[in-house]
This record gives sequence, C-alpha cells and structure tokens, in this order.
Amino acid sequence: LYFSLVYSYRYIFAKKILFTRCEKYSSKLDISRSFIRIFALSNSSMRMKITIRYIVTWVIALAGLLSQQATAQELEAKVVVNHSKIQGTNTSVFTTLQEAMTEFINTRKWSNAQYTTREKIACSFNLIVNEYSDDGRFGCSLMVQANRPVYNASYNTTVFNFNDNAVDFNYIEHDKLEFSDDIVDNNLTAVLAYYAYLIIGLDMDTFAPKGGTDVLNKAENVVNNAQMLGEDGWKAFGDSKNLSLIHISEPTRR
Repeated sequence: LYFSLVYSYRYIFAKKILFTRCEKYSSKLDISRSFIRIFALSNSSMRMKITIRYIVTWVIALAGLLSQQATAQELEAKVVVNHSKIQGTNTSVFTTLQEAMTEFINTRKWSNAQYTTREKIACSFNLIVNEYSDDGRFGCSLMVQANRPVYNASYNTTVFNFNDNAVDFNYIEHDKLEFSDDIVDNNLTAVLAYYAYLIIGLDMDTFAPKGGTDVLNKAENVVNNAQMLGEDGWKAFGDSKNLSLIHISEPTRR
C-alpha cells in the first residue's frame, strides 16, 4: 500500500510538472526546448505520440510556407494617390481609393506564372488627382514605373516608365474594385489591369525572348474590350496616345 501511494503521488506530481512546463514554454513560443522537456518527462507510449505530433506539425507548417511561396502574386506595387490639387473636400475618399487600388493590384493573380515572394515585381502607381466632383468623377494623370534587379549586380534597372495624362473614371468611396478580362465596364480597373499586364509581360520578356507574349496579349485584349467605355485613351482613333495603336513588341507606345 505504501509503495502504491508513493507511485501514485509521483505520477500525479510528474503529470502536474508536465502540463505546467508545457504552458510555460508554449507561452514563450520556444517549441524545440518545450518539446525536449516534455519528451523527457513522458513514458515510451507518450513519447511516440508526441514525436508523431511534432513531426506532423512541422510538415504542415513547411508545406504551407512552400505553397504560399509557390503561388505568390506577381506584383509588389506601391500606390500613391496625390490629391494636393483638390481643396475643400473630404479627403477620406482619396485614402480609401489608395487602399482599394493597392489591394486590387497586389492581391489579384494576373497570370498563370509561379512567383515566390522574393520574385515579385517592384513597381509604383502614382495617381495625381487634377479634378474631382462630389458625384465621384475623377480627372487624373497616372505615372507608372516598374523595375527589376540587374543580374549579378546590386542595383535595379527600369523596365517600364510611362506618364498617362488622361485617366478619368468614376469612384464612390468604399466601392470595391473588380475586373473581368471578358467584360470591361470600369475605366479605373481597366487602366490598372492594362498596366499590370504590361509590367508583368515586359518583365517576362527580360528573362526570355517573347516570354511575356501571353500576358501582353491580355493587355491588348483589355484595349479591345475597353473601346465601349468611350473614355480617352481607348478610342480607335484620336489623340497621339490612343491605346488601340499599341504595338505588343513596343508596348510603351501607348
């Protein structure tokens, strides 16, 4: 009876230490050290279960990391909406517009190509608001630039740089920006998609001859479908920068 009580007491004491130390080390996020301490206090059966759970946890975490890297989106765009020319109006609409544009460009998957996080294309979209009315009509210019690292060097080079002086669109605060390649019904998303395709296609061309042809064809498709919008820049014939005259081999000639 004496030995039975001693054994029971030691078992309860060891179990208490096990859970106390588990909570202590988990709170510090020191998984490896916590695992070693728990492992040392466990019997053979429990050791086997802990080992299996430990391995499975790390396998799942590693698989999730690799999956995230393999399916990363293509662009890492910095978006700025400059509204310094507009006075006497609520500036929150410009803040939400900048957030909406950033989300639209940086979260949408624009191609079937596989990019890791480190391979994302660094680019910038600087929207300058020249005119704004309370009904949500914007008259803007847009400066777009994209860069890529120079092979075996510590600096970047500019792949695409263009200033679009006629970007007019309608936007009401908190509107969700949506886009479909088949149906173009919003000038803002059409313009952003057009430049996103150009940036990605040109970047692919820098790695292989005509490597970005499929994506550049999507840019041309945006041009064709945007004709019905009736906005400047998409018209079949008009000013010196109309989009229907784009040459896929020389896409900076907008």
